Amino acid sequence: MAMEQRQRRRPLTRQEQLALQERKQRRREKMEESRELARGPIDVTFCLLVLLLTAIGLVMLLSASFPSAYYEEKPSHHDPLYYFERQAVFAVLGTAVMFLVSKFNYQRLRGAGKALIYVSVILLILVIIPHNPIAVTVKGATRWLRIGIQFQPSEIAKAAVVIYFADSISKKKDKMRTFHYGVLPYAFILVVIGGLGFLVWEELAERKPLGRMSVYTRLVLSTTGALLLAGWVLTCLLEWNNPDTLGNMPVWEKLLNGLFQSVTLRTAGFAAVDQGKLTEGGKAVSMIIMLIGGSSGSTAGGLKTVTFVVLVLFIWARLRGRSTVCAFRRTIPASQVLDAMTIAMAMLILAMFGAVFICATSPVGFTNALFEAISALATVGLTADTTLRLSVPAQYLIILYMYFGRVGILTISLGFLAGDRAAERFRYAQTSLLIG
Repeated sequence: MAMEQRQRRRPLTRQEQLALQERKQRRREKMEESRELARGPIDVTFCLLVLLLTAIGLVMLLSASFPSAYYEEKPSHHDPLYYFERQAVFAVLGTAVMFLVSKFNYQRLRGAGKALIYVSVILLILVIIPHNPIAVTVKGATRWLRIGIQFQPSEIAKAAVVIYFADSISKKKDKMRTFHYGVLPYAFILVVIGGLGFLVWEELAERKPLGRMSVYTRLVLSTTGALLLAGWVLTCLLEWNNPDTLGNMPVWEKLLNGLFQSVTLRTAGFAAVDQGKLTEGGKAVSMIIMLIGGSSGSTAGGLKTVTFVVLVLFIWARLRGRSTVCAFRRTIPASQVLDAMTIAMAMLILAMFGAVFICATSPVGFTNALFEAISALATVGLTADTTLRLSVPAQYLIILYMYFGRVGILTISLGFLAGDRAAERFRYAQTSLLIG
């Protein structure tokens, strides 16, 4: 059997050896620096704040649970300190674990960020697969997996997101001061989440299949996705060649800023491009998105997504000659359709009145004035470079509009404008009109 000849490596030159030694030395210095950072001194101020909040939480727990624990037979057996003592034990153990973890070199987790994200996504998908034998359902909510032990994939996902974001930010630390890298990606995620609303969050947290979610949640998710996509596409089309906004950017920056414009108009109020230099079409799209806003129970203002989609469904039903409005095989009550129409008409009337008033009292064009009024009513906070040119009466109107938009038109009408309900017992004779 013939022996294969191994190729001998070329011996390194003096310069190559020195360069290799320098690289190794820099690598060792970075590792040592990371160890020192991980083993650094305890932040006394931060530690004291954590302990103070923990103590306040224990005191509040004692105040809230003392009577119930005293009168309960199980599990406290008339021990008024039962819940307080248990929570105090957990607080002490948690504090001890916190100090132990603080000595761990977290730099070793750098390379695990992506892997943990992939694992988390797979585990979360396993939770929502119907009839999955390893998924555990309790009281209609499927949140756990049983693979030898029972655990919640969402807890793994929380840690994975923190590690991945930290690693991502550290790798782009030189670019984090820029708006495109340091603000846009993270603001995008937070704005979308904030615009969904607490009711939707609750259902999403329960890991229900999409078909088992409420009609409201399905309408919110579908409408939000459609509005984000439509706003992105229209903004890019209208502003693609505008040198004052997207025109002079690379293609990827145009797409990114167009998407961010569609997102921020929902409620955030961040400006990636100069709103005053948008085209007339771009301003029109922006005003429509602002007027629609986010969802009920969220941080956003505006008509709300479900109100908008109910109006669209109503128009579609009437054009087809139907008297009922349906969504996902469910009939929407006529009273809620009337509420949606009332809110929409009130918002439109207020926006038009505000625009006319601003034009009459300030040196501002109608389009910019309407942009200002809608932004205030929807509590977005963007301006087409006109706020500084508003007169004092117009500024007071904007303040009033921001209050109306945050409280809600329907809430204000019920609280201040609703008359005596007894008047509804009297009805006038009906008449017929020509409509359309």
